[in-house]
Amino acid sequence: MARELPAGMAEAIAAQVVRYALLLDCDYVENDVQVTVRAWTGTDVLSFEGYDWQGLGRFLGFNKVQETGDLSARGLEIRLAGVAASDIASTLAAVRTKLPGRIRLAALDADYQVIGAKTLFRGRLSVPRIKDAGEKCTASMLYEHEGIDLDRPREWRFTDEHQRLLYPDDTSLRFIAGLIDAEVIFGRR
Repeated sequence: MARELPAGMAEAIAAQVVRYALLLDCDYVENDVQVTVRAWTGTDVLSFEGYDWQGLGRFLGFNKVQETGDLSARGLEIRLAGVAASDIASTLAAVRTKLPGRIRLAALDADYQVIGAKTLFRGRLSVPRIKDAGEKCTASMLYEHEGIDLDRPREWRFTDEHQRLLYPDDTSLRFIAGLIDAEVIFGRR
């Protein structure tokens, strides 16, 4: 299956010198407000899409993004090394499962400005982990691919209560509960 690249990326990849970076944007909770962290694998601040992306360089790591021919959903682990032991409590308090995260491959020009970016992975936080090694720790976040939702059962019923959650003024299913034990006879005179 052919994949299209954003404008400018094909030329950047075909160039003699290829400059690229991985971009991470993921959500967490701070003071009961959902905010987005934007980081990249460089060292300086990178401006892209109207946001400043913080360079985490060698402290930011990913496992291999896997794509298969079948419809299986593969997860991704994002690692942040060098977390101070004193920051562990606030890190664990900020992460929430099921919040979104995304990894993109970005092509850069000679001035290290983004030419284009392609999404490699999109998912939701599954499990945060902390490996304590004394003064410095490693935080890792396991993300489930968004395709994992295809395997989850749908917990929705055709009841008046569920219908009113979506449409509070809709009364079309108000008689459904009374039809459970109703005997309906067709074809008699």
